[in-house]
Amino acid sequence: MPVLHDFFASKTVVITGAASGIGRALASVFADLGCNVAICDIDESALSDVALQLKSTHPALTLFTSVLDVANKTDWETYLADVASHCEHIDIVINNAGIEGSSQPAWASDDELLKRVMDVNFYGMVYGSKAALPYLTQRSWAALVNVSSVFGLVAPPNTADYCAIDILPAL
Repeated sequence: MPVLHDFFASKTVVITGAASGIGRALASVFADLGCNVAICDIDESALSDVALQLKSTHPALTLFTSVLDVANKTDWETYLADVASHCEHIDIVINNAGIEGSSQPAWASDDELLKRVMDVNFYGMVYGSKAALPYLTQRSWAALVNVSSVFGLVAPPNTADYCAIDILPAL
């Protein structure tokens, strides 16, 4: 691990959806590697729990936390400016935030939920990527990671809002 630790030491990683699951695990791994960690989520309480856990296991960690609705383009721009100000630079952005759909056929799904799933799962990644690229291109090495499930490739019945690739199987 020394080579990885040396490479990642002092890099700043931004992780969305960091209050649980994959996002929480990524925050822990990058903290272990010596990164500055910027975590965000819409769930303020769970995000606070993650921050407390990270600080207790990594007391010297440079940590930035903020509530963020990834579906809001303006909030993305403000969030990344705040991260860059607090951590001095941004090297890695991991668009991990996502929500489940209605698990119903497209015709039976609530329009507001369909819109919210698209806003978070698609536009959240688009807004995050677009807002991050100006920061990432300033670095000699940078990474933009967009996390997807297998449903990004396969659309089982009743997942049209989540998969957003082909609604015909759901009809």
